[in-house]
Amino acid sequence: MQDDRYSRQQLVPQFGSKGQARLADASVVIIGAGGLGCYAAPLLVGAGVGSVHLVDHDVVSLTNLHRQTLYREHHIGKPKAQVAQQELAALNASVRVLSSVERCHPGNVRELIEGADVVLDAADNFALSYILSDACRLDSTVLISASVNRTYGYVCAFCGDPSLGLPELRSVFPKVPDTLTSCDVVGVTGPSVAAIAALQAQETLKYLVSNSIEPKLWQFELWDYSVHGIDISEPEHTDDAHKQITFVSADYIKQQLVIDVRDTDEVAAEPLGFTNLLHIPLHQINEHSEIPLDQDWVFACRSGQRALIAAQRCLVHGRAVQVLVPSS
Repeated sequence: MQDDRYSRQQLVPQFGSKGQARLADASVVIIGAGGLGCYAAPLLVGAGVGSVHLVDHDVVSLTNLHRQTLYREHHIGKPKAQVAQQELAALNASVRVLSSVERCHPGNVRELIEGADVVLDAADNFALSYILSDACRLDSTVLISASVNRTYGYVCAFCGDPSLGLPELRSVFPKVPDTLTSCDVVGVTGPSVAAIAALQAQETLKYLVSNSIEPKLWQFELWDYSVHGIDISEPEHTDDAHKQITFVSADYIKQQLVIDVRDTDEVAAEPLGFTNLLHIPLHQINEHSEIPLDQDWVFACRSGQRALIAAQRCLVHGRAVQVLVPSS
């Protein structure tokens, strides 16, 4: 029965029965069960990857449904990871599908990715991408990252065993865009998400069956179908300033100055519970911001994304800064 399931796939010369056996022994962790995760996960489960673990803290909302086709209207309000697990288990009962309804953050990332052959960065959040890359570098685990907004996206592999010749993500993306580019701000089309996620899954399968992967950053503009492949085996960026930004969880905060960069209405609705706290909205953060220089700085927001932008702006002060990534 299983031979019938994978027969078309095994006809592909790069797969065959040996490649299929490698997939069956493989373990993949997917961080993010949103747009990218929704498309990549069924492709990996359908292909017969032995274990697929989905991690996401969020619930299904109406605004997800135009692109997150794993979910239905009756799933609104339910945890994405759990719903995805149920749908994927029904797709292929021979695959071990796991779910974790929690945020990935500096305090749990090593535990979440432990034992994985590949980690898929499907969170579309640069702060989390940095955290995943740092952890995968320490564990010599391959990280396949993707991001998409409007109709543009990229796919790239990072870290892994040094013999693969893959850089860490920070070397290729030493700076994040200085303005928010997430899909809830600039928009995204469903087919663009599906296309990028399919390529992310393809890169994963290629690595799992061949144990090799090309060190290239693949960029796609899906409105006019332009494709660019950039060799990243020797990243151009040698400035280590980006390494002055580290990521921490709330339990790390002691006496540091926490700088909340959220908007005023967000702060009023959900204040942070730290005693040493300063509120400066992101649009007011710049190299001239009046922040006490005699204290250690930790930037904070809802997801870590705006805090990372703020921290990046303040690197001109020549000091290490930290970004708080929520754990709940």
